[in-house]
Amino acid sequence: MKKIILMVLAIATFNANAAIIEISTDKSIYQVGETITATVSFSNEDAFLGIVPFPQPFDVYNTTIGFNDSLLSFIGASTLNPFGSVSSLGNPVLEMFLPPFLPGGILEIGSLAYLEQIDLFYQLQTPVIGLYTVQFIAQSVGDITIDGLSGSYIFQGSQGGQLTPIQVSSASFSIAEVPAPGTFALSLLALGGMFFARKRVKS
Repeated sequence: MKKIILMVLAIATFNANAAIIEISTDKSIYQVGETITATVSFSNEDAFLGIVPFPQPFDVYNTTIGFNDSLLSFIGASTLNPFGSVSSLGNPVLEMFLPPFLPGGILEIGSLAYLEQIDLFYQLQTPVIGLYTVQFIAQSVGDITIDGLSGSYIFQGSQGGQLTPIQVSSASFSIAEVPAPGTFALSLLALGGMFFARKRVKS
């Protein structure tokens, strides 16, 4: 009975909130040669803060993100299982993660739940649902933004659901030069000297 009520609630609240897709990185400053991991998430936080009435479930999503391919080299993307593990019908959730389409500086990545068997309990009780991670290698020094170009989602897509546009945020970070070994050693010596000088003053 509880599952049926959740399903009705989800259908009734379709298009009723201001969910967004967020992009975040694991650090704010990287060095040339480092791996950058960006997480793309579906945020229902407005619903949990009471700004909108209910969280928005979904069984299909599509995103397009842009990046500077002279500073970043794309490695790959992997799903974070946004549809849950067990569907409301008691079956394991199977996801079709669509491989990224890469025409140079643009990533189009989407996914859909097989037979729309999503875990409604998970989606309606989770403020921020991880969609996928995407990884790059830092190629050159500079300030970089991974741009959220477009996004959309559907709830019950094969049963007449409509494609709903959704805002996609951007993530900014910097790539710095790897410090030269000599500079690093000099910095350690300077810190060591300061430490012993302070110890002498105290004694």
